[in-house]
Amino acid sequence: MVPTVKRAFVALLAVLAVAGCSAPNGSSPPATPTTHKPTPKTFTITGTITTDQVGGGHTPGHWCEVPDTESDVGPGSAIVVLNPSGVKVAIGHVGKSTNAHIYGCIMHFTVSGVPDKWGIYSVKVGHRNAIDYSRTRLNRPIGLVLQTSS
Repeated sequence: MVPTVKRAFVALLAVLAVAGCSAPNGSSPPATPTTHKPTPKTFTITGTITTDQVGGGHTPGHWCEVPDTESDVGPGSAIVVLNPSGVKVAIGHVGKSTNAHIYGCIMHFTVSGVPDKWGIYSVKVGHRNAIDYSRTRLNRPIGLVLQTSS
């Protein structure tokens, strides 16, 4: 029985040797290049938007609306993130307000998938000017305040 195993093993080695030498000019077949694109690194920006007035006469501690004077900002409004050249690189949205307090209305937002490529980013909401933040500062939630009273 042992000689049969040896013969099978020798036959297998012969087949493998022939298969390895089947490339033209006795060279090995070219290796198939594998392309591995690194996954771009991204991060998430979180924060709040606070108005200095409560719209709709809501009671502090309850859900609130944004005053009419700030109608371009509210649940569903876009939060736009720009790179240092002013190019839009990510968009998030304002969520529903979580509560009203005596000083105004608070809404939360999240912007996911922000490319982690620059040291400075600008964050813009509604028709307001963008505010610059360092990449390091964006590791913590940011707070935007909309002043509506005079």
